[in-house]
Amino acid sequence: PYHKKVILAACMYGGFRILNIEKQINIISEYLEHESIAYGADWKFMINCRW
Repeated sequence: PYHKKVILAACMYGGFRILNIEKQINIISEYLEHESIAYGADWKFMINCRW
């Protein structure tokens, strides 16, 4: 992500969610098709991307 107010959450039985946490928590996107527990997730805020 390029915005530090956007996070990825692994919500156990609630799937994975991308959240905007700027003033209040809003769900931007969610993935609920996983058949197991959404136990962990990781991503890195990118200040400068040189890809």
